[in-house]
Amino acid sequence: MDLTRQFAHELQAPLLSLELQLQRLLEHVPDRELAQSCLDEVEALKRLVSQTLELATPALELHPLDLAPVIERLAQRFRPIAEARGVVLSMSTHPVSCFADASATERILSNLIDNAIKFSESNGRVDLIIRTSDDSVELEVRDEGVGIAEDARERIFEPFYRVNRELTGAGLGLAISRRLAQAQHGTLRPQSGTDRGSAFVLTLPATPA
Repeated sequence: MDLTRQFAHELQAPLLSLELQLQRLLEHVPDRELAQSCLDEVEALKRLVSQTLELATPALELHPLDLAPVIERLAQRFRPIAEARGVVLSMSTHPVSCFADASATERILSNLIDNAIKFSESNGRVDLIIRTSDDSVELEVRDEGVGIAEDARERIFEPFYRVNRELTGAGLGLAISRRLAQAQHGTLRPQSGTDRGSAFVLTLPATPA
């Protein structure tokens, strides 16, 4: 990971320089559409570098976390997206807390919910289910989509691996999500069948008594 982090850092300066030069050119070149397309590609590269750095060195602050506000923000963000695709989004709302980083936990759940909606068909549903025990909190995101083949269930956590290469994205979302879960002393694991959807379970430490 040290080499990956160093490589990603080295890319930031030339990308910023390229972006600034393209922005200046945008004001003078006749083909503004082409210049804007180049700027969009630079922005995509910057996001990739940012994701790579996040994968290598997540910076977290662990503390007792009330999950209710996190769930509310996720509901507000994703319900319109789900409705536009004809997908029912159901999310547990009962009060529960865990020992975690708020931003990292929201990032993991955002990625899982976004994927679940993306791979769902119209009239499907996506559920966020919360379970608790004495020492842990489980947050399961379940969909009714195409499912994941058994031989791909661990590969999906490899950086840059994509089950469906027709979809856009670098294939870093699940790799970053598992890394963030582990950095919080938690786990992220798949539960999937090939015939009836997929489920991912994020397990985080319960709030200390």
